[in-house]
Amino acid sequence: MTLKFRLYFGYALLALLVALTGGASLYVVSWLSNEPSEIIKANYQSIAYSEQMVDALDELTLNQLYPQNTQFTLSKQTFEKNLLLAENNITEVGEKETLDTLRNQYELLLQQNRNDSLSFVSTATAIRATLLSLRSLNESAMFQRIDRVKTRTRSAEFYIGLIILISFVVVIFGVWKITPLVIVPLNDLSDKISSISERKYSERLPEASRDELGKVARAFNQMAARLEEFERSNIEELTAAKKRAEAIVESIPDGVLVFSPNHTIILANRIASELIGLSKSELIGKNAADLSQTNNLISELLSKMNRNEKREEFLRIAVDGKEEFFAQDIITVDSEEQNLGKVLLLKNVTGFKILDEQKSGFVATVSHELRTPLSAINMSLLLLEDPRLQSNKEEQQKLMNTMKTEVKRLLRIVNELLLLSKTTTPNSSFNFEKIRIEQLFDAALTPTLLQFEEKKIQFSYSFLPDTPEFNADLGKLSWVLINLLNNAVKFTPENGKVELLSNFDSEHVYLKVKDSGIGIAPQFQEKIFEKFFQIPQPESSQPGGAGLGLSIAKEIILAHKGTIQVVSEPGKGTEFIITLPIVI
Repeated sequence: MTLKFRLYFGYALLALLVALTGGASLYVVSWLSNEPSEIIKANYQSIAYSEQMVDALDELTLNQLYPQNTQFTLSKQTFEKNLLLAENNITEVGEKETLDTLRNQYELLLQQNRNDSLSFVSTATAIRATLLSLRSLNESAMFQRIDRVKTRTRSAEFYIGLIILISFVVVIFGVWKITPLVIVPLNDLSDKISSISERKYSERLPEASRDELGKVARAFNQMAARLEEFERSNIEELTAAKKRAEAIVESIPDGVLVFSPNHTIILANRIASELIGLSKSELIGKNAADLSQTNNLISELLSKMNRNEKREEFLRIAVDGKEEFFAQDIITVDSEEQNLGKVLLLKNVTGFKILDEQKSGFVATVSHELRTPLSAINMSLLLLEDPRLQSNKEEQQKLMNTMKTEVKRLLRIVNELLLLSKTTTPNSSFNFEKIRIEQLFDAALTPTLLQFEEKKIQFSYSFLPDTPEFNADLGKLSWVLINLLNNAVKFTPENGKVELLSNFDSEHVYLKVKDSGIGIAPQFQEKIFEKFFQIPQPESSQPGGAGLGLSIAKEIILAHKGTIQVVSEPGKGTEFIITLPIVI
């Protein structure tokens, strides 16, 4: 038996029962048709009018502060319309008095000040009570009429009951015999479809039946098999795509946060996680607005992202105990006029800011260092032009010597600036070659020995004869030693002591310049390798340099892939230690 035949048989059975029940119902309805129409006309419409007035009153109350609002006007019109209809449908004793009271209360409501919320709501409450009284009055009358209808219908109950009993027996028989044949397979299909909607694609239906339900079961099983295969391949593709996206974001050297349109964090790399101070698990999947309640950095980022700021304003973030500067770049991602979210980049611009500050310091320092000797030379020239000194050869010679000293100072500053430019420029020329320690010591000591004699300083040097040859630029490395030796002479008193020492191991050569001079205070030891920094020497009568010597020395040593450090104690001398790799 096919499903089609079963349905036709069921429809025929239902048509028969409908015909029997309909015939009896038509008989009763025609018998009682007048009374229900009276109930509707007399009471139900009045109840409906009161319900609509209650709804309109609620809208008036909600919009009381906005009398010009369209909704307020519409609600007022609705209330007045239904009040007029109710007044034209008075059918019960006491209904007219109730409607008169309602009319007076409504007019009072319209006259009140709508800014006085308390009085307005009080009057609205009184109107609501009157409406409930009107509805109760009509409901009581309607129930009385219904009771009369019930009394008149009792005579028809026997006939209707007999028909219902026969229909009930027939329906029970049909439900018992026919319904399970259709309902059970459909329920099973519904359960399986629910499972499929929950991504349980392994569900299957039995295919034993040869009717239409059997065809549906076979089609369902084919669909489930294809969905299961598609899900498997789709999950693999999505997983691979997600891993690629995460790897790309993680490889970006800047801090990266990817937000959905509602500011939920979708992706975050390690750098962003470290800057914010939260792990990835604490960031991904969380809403930025929620995190901003406890994290000041996210709060500031979210605020700027909401304002979509484009100003070059740096964020100050503490990284490993040091304050660094970050530029915030916000990228809005759109696709076919749909906002997919935003990408926030945190770029570390600390180096650029330091370079900017160094540039400003460079201009100021060089201007100052050049102005001092130029002013001295200019003053000496003015004095030489003074007629009173024309015959004083001794004073003229002093002025000439002063100008020579200042010219040398200018030349030294310019040469140091040129050397600094060469050593800090990428791909600057270094002539690396195999050199011996004897060559280096000879190149460094030859121009400095006379200074030790003039200042009566005890100088000594030593190196191991078997020191291996090592890669270095002889000219630049000897310049470093000369600069260190000159500084040692400058800050060591007469009869002091200066030493140049050398040592080595399997991978490095060590050079040391020691003196017994005034030493360097601890607060200056980390700054002496900075450009243009000079240790304050208020008691020194010697002209200072540009503060570039040790900075250049450090750049040269770094170019040799080595290190330079200082060990000093005020009043007990200074020791510079240079470490150079044997093979670069």
